Amino acid sequence: RAILAQLARIIGQCSEVLNGQAVGNALYGLQRCADSTELRALLAAMEPKIRQCSVPLNGQEIGNALYGLQRCADSNELRAVLAAIAPKIIQCSEPLKGQEIGNALYGLQRCADSTELRAV
Repeated sequence: RAILAQLARIIGQCSEVLNGQAVGNALYGLQRCADSTELRALLAAMEPKIRQCSVPLNGQEIGNALYGLQRCADSNELRAVLAAIAPKIIQCSEPLKGQEIGNALYGLQRCADSTELRAV
């Protein structure tokens, strides 16, 4: 948990704009992290980074990003991440493959019904 807290601080201070691969990989890396205050802080730090990403995510990046959220409990931070990633999904110019869809849906399993989830 200390590592998550440190990463949240580093990401919050980072001025670099992340590309789609970095967004997808960063969220994918959370797949084994149990819901915690530190995880929510990391999600809060990632939300503006996702919004700043100026390129659309491709199918693999979308699938990976959402798959990584599988252990996140419904929270304001999770909903903010979903709201940030929804436009990136809409901007994706390629049809998602079956594996990418499966990964995305699996990652959303703990999300409560919400406006942000429905946008995804």
